[in-house]
Amino acid sequence: MTKFIKRLTELVLRRKKSRLHCEYKKITRKTRSGGSKFYAHGDLTLEISAKTEQELEKRDFYTKNIVKKYLKNPEGMLDYIEQHGTPVYRIDNADVLLDFIKEEEGLILPKKGFKALYLNVLLAVFGKKKLTLKMSTGDMFILRNMPVNVYSMLHQFHKWMSFKMNLPGCEDETQSLMRDMMYNRTGSGELSIDEIMALKDAIARDREAIDFVINLAKETEGAKNAMKKLKDDGSANI
Repeated sequence: MTKFIKRLTELVLRRKKSRLHCEYKKITRKTRSGGSKFYAHGDLTLEISAKTEQELEKRDFYTKNIVKKYLKNPEGMLDYIEQHGTPVYRIDNADVLLDFIKEEEGLILPKKGFKALYLNVLLAVFGKKKLTLKMSTGDMFILRNMPVNVYSMLHQFHKWMSFKMNLPGCEDETQSLMRDMMYNRTGSGELSIDEIMALKDAIARDREAIDFVINLAKETEGAKNAMKKLKDDGSANI
């Protein structure tokens, strides 16, 4: 990946993180106390149960060790995903076709109803999948038929790991609600307390994925620069 593409991807992720932060502030309410631990991230406070905290650490540990093998071969991440039960489909103009049902390319969570029917027909027509008129689908990846952007793929892979570990906020309804909030299709005043709590978890999972990508990019670039300095003058400050 060129430096330009890398910087552009990081800019997009940072802007998304900023939008997520704005939505989080809109829905912040007095939350439950007792049996929970509070962490501050700038002026953002996340409530995380002790059990969830352990799961987050486990997810990041496994994700980091897996994806480091594929930094120079992002297609390998898709192979890994398929090997672990999530089919991957490459479709021309996937972003446009998915926008019809307000979905984004990448990880598609299990669907029910019209969206599921639409996806089943879409994959039969464009994805070489046997036609089925079921009103349900499992999780899958749908991507444009073009080379994979490694940093975008890292972001999606991290979210997939959260989903596979059944972390809170990864439910399809909650993720759809988050997208509606971000694109002003739903106002915070319309939400119930349960929806607000679920939405906070969804925002947290997406922010964690963005932070993971940015931190890994810095770590990888830092190691590369240190090695170059070692070769140039025999020393490096890391």
